[in-house]
Amino acid sequence: MSTESNNWHAYMIICHTNFDQLKLLLEMLDDRRNDIYLHIDKKAKGYSVDEICRHVKNAGITVVKPMSVSWGGDSQIRVEIRLLKEATKTVHGHYHLISGMDLPIKTQDEIHRFFGEHGDTDFVAMEKDNPHNINKDFLYRVDYYYLFQNRMKGNRDGRLAQLQKKHLRRQNKRGVCRSKKSGLDFVMGSNWFSITHRTAVYLLEAFQRYRRTFRYTICADEVFLQTLIAASPYADSVEDNNLRMIDWFRGNPYTFREEDFDSLMNAPQDKMFARKFDERTDGKIIRKIHDHLLKTAQVVNK
Repeated sequence: MSTESNNWHAYMIICHTNFDQLKLLLEMLDDRRNDIYLHIDKKAKGYSVDEICRHVKNAGITVVKPMSVSWGGDSQIRVEIRLLKEATKTVHGHYHLISGMDLPIKTQDEIHRFFGEHGDTDFVAMEKDNPHNINKDFLYRVDYYYLFQNRMKGNRDGRLAQLQKKHLRRQNKRGVCRSKKSGLDFVMGSNWFSITHRTAVYLLEAFQRYRRTFRYTICADEVFLQTLIAASPYADSVEDNNLRMIDWFRGNPYTFREEDFDSLMNAPQDKMFARKFDERTDGKIIRKIHDHLLKTAQVVNK
């Protein structure tokens, strides 16, 4: 891979709401060394693609074909694959999966410098020491068929949820266990990542072989990537760190507020991004980070 492509980044964004917040995120990523691949949920309303894209002046931006994404459904995996397919049409040094509720907490120069020093490293939270991975108590996510998850729209107590529970009981009685038949050693971790081109290409190829394994699963977006990478030739190049600052102690996860500004700006050097932010909870912190990073970049580049 050339040095030039090593320093070219792909940001893959999954978004479904908060479009004013999205515009500020795009402005923070708007750098000539970046390509942005944006997926907006098919169910989303109240936005203009043209207006959103006007906030990107230096980076490349591609709005991928929308699909309906449901919490916990395999649609979450399929949208990641769709973004990777589009992004890998051009060779990039690293591919970053973020949501529309994430923000960078380092300048683009800092981010590019960090990844330039770690050009062959994949940053994925494998969490092998996590009790869930040790005990494999997450395998219910891939053992059974969750036929209705992509249609439930978050209504866990509705008719579809009841049908799903009934179907799960039947599968349990019949001894359905898809993980045993797959031949894979399943690993769980955070679904947000920063991976190299070679690993991105491998993932796309491996997913074609195992797509049935992850079809009709629940919350397997936190399983499929780690599992396939652990079985890949590049497993040894993975650092168990997704470079994201996420606070699980104050929330699920915690939504950052204005009073968190100093701690975010003084985050460890290996934290490039943070989540989550929500303009409906506190829009001031989003604007404050936006203004600080852009002002810092301008001063450095004078």
